Amino acid sequence: AYTEEEEAFLDNCFSERKQLGTKFFIIFGSILFLLYGRFSVPDNEPLCVVDKLMDAFVSVNYFILNNSAWRNALQITCSAFMDVMYLSTAGYWVLYGTSSRLILTTLTFYGTRIII
Repeated sequence: AYTEEEEAFLDNCFSERKQLGTKFFIIFGSILFLLYGRFSVPDNEPLCVVDKLMDAFVSVNYFILNNSAWRNALQITCSAFMDVMYLSTAGYWVLYGTSSRLILTTLTFYGTRIII
């Protein structure tokens, strides 16, 4: 239970407009940070980093690289799974969603992927 003065202070500090501005600032700052990180990666490959899993599956990689039918089938399958996941998530939001957080998060994720 807050006094009227405390409630007025909290309403002023945490108004919807200030929250929205803060959220946009955080999202915009995150996108700038990702863009900066994208263009500041050095071109050299250090010798200490070894992808042992990639080395273990090098024969599978060559097989997929040389067989376009398998490559296309894998791409279509992964795309279909992503479409089903997105449609089921959007359907859940339409039926049971009480806020726009899920859709805004999804749009932010895919928007960032488009930019980067």
